[in-house]
Amino acid sequence: MNIDKKLVPEVKTLNWKVERDAIILEINNDVLFLNKTVKIVLEEINGLNSIDEIIKIVTKNYGGNDSNSDIPALVEETIEMLVTHSIVFLRSADEIDGWLKYE
Repeated sequence: MNIDKKLVPEVKTLNWKVERDAIILEINNDVLFLNKTVKIVLEEINGLNSIDEIIKIVTKNYGGNDSNSDIPALVEETIEMLVTHSIVFLRSADEIDGWLKYE
């Protein structure tokens, strides 16, 4: 799957908790244990960051100076897996999500 990196991922409303370097996620009475890579990517999915921006953030924070880093591919694969399992959905950056936030 070749993913459009300009899309903005959003996490669906789910029950999940962080335990050490992993995430425990409940979906339809099933429990998934997700590794540290998924945890790092999920932490950057806020409904505002595009996939490109998430790749840049994760590379900056975890990639060091390695220009041949596997991070872009890992982020992309992680987001694809999250979409496949209906944990995350993708929308275009200019698409309105229908929610208004008042403070």
